[in-house]
Amino acid sequence: MLKFAFMAAIVLTTSSAMAAEVPTGIASRYAELSKVFQKWDSKAFASFFAKDFILIDTESKKVNRKEFLQMVDGLMEGVTKIEDHEEFNGVTKLKGGVVAVKCDLKLMIAKPDGNLSVHEICTDYWKKVSGKWVMVKTIDWVFTVEPAQ
Repeated sequence: MLKFAFMAAIVLTTSSAMAAEVPTGIASRYAELSKVFQKWDSKAFASFFAKDFILIDTESKKVNRKEFLQMVDGLMEGVTKIEDHEEFNGVTKLKGGVVAVKCDLKLMIAKPDGNLSVHEICTDYWKKVSGKWVMVKTIDWVFTVEPAQ
C-alpha cells in the first residue's frame, strides 16, 4: 500500500498534456515538483505538502503526511528515469480557497531492480498557505502498478 502512495507522489511530478485549465500557480508547482524528483531533494519535496496532508487510497485508507514522506524518501533511492503522460481532466474551485485537480496519469519508472508501469486516476486538492500553493489531500480512484518490460 505504501508503495502505491509513493507512486502517487511520483505521478505528480510529470510533464503534462492539459485538457483542463489548471491555474497558473498550481501548474507551476507541478513543474517545480518534477524538478525536485529529477534531482531528489526530500526537504524540497516535503515543502509541497501541507502539514495536515492526507492521501486516501483506492481502499479508502488514509495515509498521513509523516508516513507518506518517510515512505517516499525510502523508495526514491535508485530511480534512474521517469517517463509519463498526464492529463488534467477537470478543475474545481471549492470553499476555503481549495482547488481540486482531476488527473489521469500514466507513468514509467525505471529502477535498477526492475521498471514499473503505473496508471492512476486521482484528484489532488491544493490550497494557498502563506502565499504558496501546497497539496492538502490526494484521493486515488484508480491505481495500478505492474512490472514493465
